[in-house]
Amino acid sequence: MKIYFDKQSFRKYQKLGNKNHILKVKIKKALQLLEKDPVHPSLRLHKLSGKRKTAWSISVTMDLRIIFQFKGKDIFIIDIGKHDEVY
Repeated sequence: MKIYFDKQSFRKYQKLGNKNHILKVKIKKALQLLEKDPVHPSLRLHKLSGKRKTAWSISVTMDLRIIFQFKGKDIFIIDIGKHDEVY
């Protein structure tokens, strides 16, 4: 699997990483694990419903989520942010 970002989600990723180096490391670690083993229990992978019913979510921290879609063998990140911002 390979991970891709859209422009908006990549900017959010950079902004979060620039504010907090430790958070940037946690996001990178979660993305690496997602790429290697998307169903790893520590990611708390779950399918979304409602307006984002084609998307999935993983947890980076208790409040930080990464929203993405599977397209074939690839993963497309569509949003990164706090729980209340992305849902």
